Amino acid sequence: KSPTYRNEMVNKEYLSTPILTARKQLLRLLIDQSEVVDLGIPKDSFPPEKTIYLSLLKETGIHHVENPQTIFNSPTDKSFKFVWEYSCELLRSSKDRRVSVADFYSEFFKSPFRLKKGFLDFWIFIFLVIKKEEYSLYAEDEFVPILTPDILDLMFKTPQRFRVKFMDQDQDSVVLLNNYKDLVGFNESNIQGIKSSYISIYGNFLRFYRGLDEYSRSTKLLSIATLSFREAIKKAKDPEEALFELIPAALKKDTQDDNFLEEVIRELRTTYTVLVDSLHENLTQHIGIDSTDFLQAKSELVNRFNSVNASLIANDKLKLFYRRLVSPLDDKTAYYESLSDVILGHKLEKITDEKVEWLKSEFKDYLDSLISFIELHKVDSKSQKLIQYSVISNDGSTNLKNILELTEANISESEKLISLIKSNFGSNKQANKLALVKLLSELNND
Repeated sequence: KSPTYRNEMVNKEYLSTPILTARKQLLRLLIDQSEVVDLGIPKDSFPPEKTIYLSLLKETGIHHVENPQTIFNSPTDKSFKFVWEYSCELLRSSKDRRVSVADFYSEFFKSPFRLKKGFLDFWIFIFLVIKKEEYSLYAEDEFVPILTPDILDLMFKTPQRFRVKFMDQDQDSVVLLNNYKDLVGFNESNIQGIKSSYISIYGNFLRFYRGLDEYSRSTKLLSIATLSFREAIKKAKDPEEALFELIPAALKKDTQDDNFLEEVIRELRTTYTVLVDSLHENLTQHIGIDSTDFLQAKSELVNRFNSVNASLIANDKLKLFYRRLVSPLDDKTAYYESLSDVILGHKLEKITDEKVEWLKSEFKDYLDSLISFIELHKVDSKSQKLIQYSVISNDGSTNLKNILELTEANISESEKLISLIKSNFGSNKQANKLALVKLLSELNND
């Protein structure tokens, strides 16, 4: 059942250095110029690789012209039929398990073939080039997306490191693949086969994932399906596993709606926008701005704080927060990123889920401090310093608010009063504080 092949350059146990060089060149031409007649080798030129090509591929019918292209097919030479069919069978046997390239050698060394290693050094790798769209290739456990001459050279040197897995297309896979094609706007004009289709579609998902900001890639504040979809893309070792195992497994428990994957992608794509919107809502609600339009809301906000004098704000972070609050930034995302950066000390996209509510609370505290400055900075005073105090009870019956000038005379006299008041304090600190509040209330009403 061995093929009839009479070429003393190839049909030997070990190949000579010139033939090994011809082998590498032949494989390179098969990858780069398989659609060109005679692999683009000039008619009047006969290097060793052309001689081997003519006898092993063209004369056997494996590579032939079929207008307007040159294509690969099963051999027309009957002596090659069995070695071809058995090669296909070996490849198909890797449907459920990865088969080592070294296993191809082992199988053909045995009866009924007993083929020589020199011939197999050509045959196995030519076959794998021809069938490259029908299997996934792995270097140990790492997926190899594209078969290149350099990869073929590594496979030849260490065939035990490389494994293939047949890419089967059952009915369910076809349906899924068509859904994916519709979703990503797949263009088949430049696609050569199954593997290229898988890689192209998965490449769209992978580029989408890698284009996400850090927050969208890490947050857990998403639906279960969206979290599972994101993890499927992140953890997949190859396109086939991602498209036909992990992604379907991630989505199957939620809905059978054909548009569901599109909804999941939309949720993931808008995750960061939702975060920014929540910060905007938190800020505007806290200071009583009802407008849902960002630019209008920002205009109201700037007007609200226009009496605040940044030069009078002693706290550097609060001063910077104020300046960014009234800055001319007109992009919603950039605006809230600039505000958040003051509080977080790093980019907003790096925020963790645990800090989101904390950030919103900090926004409110900073705003409350600025709100207190609105009246304080309106006061026309020659004093360098002003102080505002306010006291409110939980039932609203006590509501004190006043502004004091800190002149040198006032400060000096207050120091004497402090000593006098302290000397009359009792041991009950709460009672002492309450006495001061009541005293403030009486003074405030005078």
